[in-house]
Amino acid sequence: MTRPPTALFVAEGLALDQFTGRLTAFNILDSIFAPALPARLPRIHVVGIYELQAQASELLAQVEILSPGGTAVSEPTSIHVQFGARTVGLPPVSHTTIHTFWNIAFREEGDHRVRLRQRSDAGQEWVVVQELALTVVLARHPLAQEPSNAGKPQEE
Repeated sequence: MTRPPTALFVAEGLALDQFTGRLTAFNILDSIFAPALPARLPRIHVVGIYELQAQASELLAQVEILSPGGTAVSEPTSIHVQFGARTVGLPPVSHTTIHTFWNIAFREEGDHRVRLRQRSDAGQEWVVVQELALTVVLARHPLAQEPSNAGKPQEE
């Protein structure tokens, strides 16, 4: 059995509140601006949020990042997910999964694919349940300021 998440996103940073269990995402990404290739990110997280259902269930989830040409940008990450049963009117309401990728190098411009695949057990084929575009743009970010010439001698 597969089940797509209610939400799926990519972020550069996460913080988990140890008292409330609430997750805060920093720098949610749908594009990466880079002045040169490869565009390197020290860490990215792919977060899936699943609404719990009346019955407990489990599955294997795998996230892979593919270049515009379809080749893997890094090794995929896989986790075993155990969903608890939902009791109406009581928390918890959802289950969050986090796939972390370290030292990613994007070597091509264009639309990369962040692909979530699932399967019920190790003997089954992976099924794609959701994909996101993550676009690498070879340019300075539109909000980035030009480098300053402050402190440099003026040419005459």
